[in-house]
Amino acid sequence: MNTQARGRKEFGIFDGVLLVFFSLLTAGILPAIFFGLYFSRRKRYKRFLVHGLPATASVLDRQDETIGFDEKLTRERGDPIQILYLPDGDFDSVIISTT
Repeated sequence: MNTQARGRKEFGIFDGVLLVFFSLLTAGILPAIFFGLYFSRRKRYKRFLVHGLPATASVLDRQDETIGFDEKLTRERGDPIQILYLPDGDFDSVIISTT
C-alpha cells in the first residue's frame, strides 16, 4: 500500500449527468411542496383577511399541534391569542398572533 500515491478520480460525463439530474429533481420537489402549502394557506386566509373580525381569545385546553414541516407547537391553558373570526361562517377562526 502506498499512501503517497493518490488515485486520480476523473469527473466523467455520467457523473455530471447524475449531478444535474438529482439537482433538478431535488430543487423541483422542495419548491413544489413549499408553494403548494403557500397557495393553500393563502386561499384559506384570504376570506379571513377580507371579512374577518379581530378578537382576543384564550386557550381552553392544552393542545399539541403539528404545524408545517412537522414542527411541534404547544399552547397552554389561558394563553391569550389574537384571532380573526367569521361570525356568519359558523364562527370559523384563524390565529393571527400569540402574545
